[in-house]
Amino acid sequence: MKRLFKLLGSLVLVAALQLPCLGNVEDNPARLAFENAAFELRLPSFSGGFENNLWHSENINLDLTDPTVKEEFLGLLEDGIFKSNLDLSTKLTLNIRRFKLQVRPWFSATTTLMPGIPELIFNGYEADHTYQINDSELNLLAALAFDLSYGQPLFKHENSALGLGLTVHYLYGLALGQGKIVNSSLTSDAWGQTDFQLEVDSYSGALIETPGFSGRGILADLGLVYNWDRFQGGAMVKNFACVPLTWTGVEHQTLQVDGSITGGASGPEFTEPETTKTSVTNATVTTLIPLEYSAYATYQLFSSLKLHLGYEQGMDDAWGISSTPKISTGLSWEPWKIFYFSGIISKQGEQLGLDAAFQLHLWALWFGVEGGVTGKTINQSTGARGSAFVALHF
Repeated sequence: MKRLFKLLGSLVLVAALQLPCLGNVEDNPARLAFENAAFELRLPSFSGGFENNLWHSENINLDLTDPTVKEEFLGLLEDGIFKSNLDLSTKLTLNIRRFKLQVRPWFSATTTLMPGIPELIFNGYEADHTYQINDSELNLLAALAFDLSYGQPLFKHENSALGLGLTVHYLYGLALGQGKIVNSSLTSDAWGQTDFQLEVDSYSGALIETPGFSGRGILADLGLVYNWDRFQGGAMVKNFACVPLTWTGVEHQTLQVDGSITGGASGPEFTEPETTKTSVTNATVTTLIPLEYSAYATYQLFSSLKLHLGYEQGMDDAWGISSTPKISTGLSWEPWKIFYFSGIISKQGEQLGLDAAFQLHLWALWFGVEGGVTGKTINQSTGARGSAFVALHF
């Protein structure tokens, strides 16, 4: 049996090494199997991040009246699609040996604009053009998560050990907003004339405003950790939908606009559109949060210096999770057990990421801050993130 566990642990380590990103190492519940701290209370910590694929730190003040500059600017959009993501959260964490309990309010907002909308915004309405606007969408979600984690050693033998961990997330929905353009068309002829149809399908609700509104769901994460001498390897799968996040008491609205545009000497002229609006209260909708898997490996180069490798990827693009693989590597340094520094560089598609963290350990009082940027180059960052915490650690 021990040989079987050792073989399984070796496979975990090999997978972590062959699928090189630091991933979210701290999220792996299997690490609790070998937790040394008898008690840790992490006071409310705050984190947030924003990313998009168009605006970056060096093009905010561009002169978009210059056609060449505008063409290069819009050329930054992959397939002409604008995407953005905003995440905000705070959490209170209690860790007692192999158990961890966490209360985590969080908010997420994602935007996807199909090519026709950026074209209309930056180029205006043009003759003889088809505007692709279907599947443009905005998603907003606010929830309170109660997370319970446990790690169990499967075996310990000389200088090797294998641990298994499980986290169960109970999600309590606070607010939901979803809007998507469907069954719509906008194509102008050579004179700039067209008959257009716009349909927006939306769901909305909030706990403090909508009678009968509620959201409930249960997700789970499963992780493995294998320690072998100076190596540690880990793998994790997140967001198993034990009970899908389901919202009830939601208001479902459909807005349909039919109109026409005629060409004129002074430019396009819009006729009064015909608007039809339907609304259904007490609707039910399910939010699917994509599966996400990651693997990592660390190697103790010296007593206070570690090398990190890792990989992470989602099964779909939604709620800040990306299906584009992300690989990363970096170093962490912990001199005198008082300070902790780390630096990680990552690559995800065409995006580079740079993250840095610092912690100060004053006996039982720990402080930590971290931050990072993302962009095609570090000087042209299209996203930023940061977090901070204070903890009592014994």
